[in-house]
Amino acid sequence: MLSFDEFKKVFDCLKYTRDFNVFFEKPYGLELLMELNENFVLGLDASIDEVFIKLKTASCRRDAFGRYINRLEEVGALVKTTNSRKKSMKSLTLTAEFASKTCKIFE
Repeated sequence: MLSFDEFKKVFDCLKYTRDFNVFFEKPYGLELLMELNENFVLGLDASIDEVFIKLKTASCRRDAFGRYINRLEEVGALVKTTNSRKKSMKSLTLTAEFASKTCKIFE
């Protein structure tokens, strides 16, 4: 868990980095980024619905979340892949480029 000072440092760094602006478009964007980063670091394969359920910030409707995920995919922030447990489900993963940038910020 990040302390307040650590969170503020990360927040300020993300806020002023143009690539991450898309994660500030929705109230839950930053929480989503943190969740996806944690999953990437731990090598977890979380489905879209699993990620959606975990979000605590400003719950939205599932269809609006799906549109936001598509937007993130369009800008190259994440990719949807086939889930390892169930082929009919899609998983969310940060792209390698975003994952490396995010890991540097969260160090």
